[in-house]
Amino acid sequence: MISGLLAIALQAVSPHAGPVAASTSTTAPSDPNVKSAAGTGSGTASTGSTGSTGDEKTLTGATTTAKKTGAKRKSAAINDNSAVPQRFKKGALKSGDDDDAAKRSAKLNATKKTTQGAARSKAAADPEEIPERMVDRRLTAFRRELGKLTPKSVVASGEGFVFAQNMIYNHSVTVFDVDGNRITDLSDEVPRELLGLEGKGMMRGAPVEAAVSVDGKSLYVSNYYIAGKGYPANVKDKCKPDEYKHSFVYEIDIATLEIVRAFKVGAAPKFLATTKDGKRLLVTNWCDFTLSVVDLTGVDETVHIKVGSFPRGIAIEPDGKTAYIASMGRNRIAVVDLQTLTVARWLNPGKGPRHLLLHPDGRLFVTLSSEGSVAVVDKETGEAVERVRVGKVPRSMAFSDDWSALYVANYRDASLAVVDTETMKVVQRIATGPWPIGVTFEPVAERVWVSCYGGSVRLYDSRGAEPHKSVKYIAEESKRFPP
Repeated sequence: MISGLLAIALQAVSPHAGPVAASTSTTAPSDPNVKSAAGTGSGTASTGSTGSTGDEKTLTGATTTAKKTGAKRKSAAINDNSAVPQRFKKGALKSGDDDDAAKRSAKLNATKKTTQGAARSKAAADPEEIPERMVDRRLTAFRRELGKLTPKSVVASGEGFVFAQNMIYNHSVTVFDVDGNRITDLSDEVPRELLGLEGKGMMRGAPVEAAVSVDGKSLYVSNYYIAGKGYPANVKDKCKPDEYKHSFVYEIDIATLEIVRAFKVGAAPKFLATTKDGKRLLVTNWCDFTLSVVDLTGVDETVHIKVGSFPRGIAIEPDGKTAYIASMGRNRIAVVDLQTLTVARWLNPGKGPRHLLLHPDGRLFVTLSSEGSVAVVDKETGEAVERVRVGKVPRSMAFSDDWSALYVANYRDASLAVVDTETMKVVQRIATGPWPIGVTFEPVAERVWVSCYGGSVRLYDSRGAEPHKSVKYIAEESKRFPP
């Protein structure tokens, strides 16, 4: 079965494995308005895709948010790894995502029902009018895939595969075809030699995020940690520089679905992206407060740039000269000059910046997890010029293939919001599974995929179908939730 499905992949040539690159470090300009590293990122780590293993704080907070203090809400929003069901933790290596697991699991069932019920209640209302150009962008539920999944992120190859990264709970990357059929589960275990480590034996990773190479032949996967001899699996999202050991990024040959190379980066790597020329890989390191710039050609050493506490999202200008890095701990975006490999200046988008996307018209979009909104940031002034409320604790987002729609996963209210990128209004909201954290647009079948940390992947048709009964169109969203 696997071999038959692999036939649809590109005829790729496996990259040659090379030695793990050495690294150097540069320091960003100091920011007097930012808290010290030790004073940020408080709160239990969780398993989602936002700032701490801090990105996904436990969902139980969804039913008690109104009772919490502003400080506690901020801590929850910055936490990048939210709790996952206790059933997925049996036998798993411990990390910050497991803090207070017993307490959270006791509330899990009631919380899940409350959260999903609220999302369904919102979604069940009668549809309202939406702009004519957006009618063809209505989402309808297509499929729900369950099983052994704890997907922190989901990424489409653009050539027939979709990859879900299952973090520390399943230690795997699950490979699907465009219709949601599971092809295989790739183990995150690799021999020490592949990592450039001495001795015999195997090492285990913890897949967080992934990025497809420009030529579509490789998948780069960040590992929250590497576990094995000399590398304890004790990383937590509440961390500081030099507290944990470095980790690695895997390179997977998409044609053979084998891990063929590894790159040494910083501690608790999260998001990653490649430059348009395919020569560089950028990786944010949550616990090091750095950005790793990896030379994929093997010529230059990896450079680590200080970019502010708890860095997460990355967006790179098409010319490859500038990158934008979301610092969740600083509530800022670092503008990195990729020619000098320094931070040139800072942008001030709002609270809890997590995921970044660049629109072809030049606009920079950012999810503000602590504010429940998506903002467009003026890259010159550094301020947010447009803002729309999308839901509770928005994590990741993705554009449609024509750039007219922006899909936003809202972690705390179990929903997916569809934003009209022209008017910056929410035109649709649909219920998802518990703890939606990753989202991608799959162009072959034109479907939106959502990874739900609660243990599922959801697929939605994006064109031409009648509205599903669980969908609500919200034409006046921006009026009810002004910027």
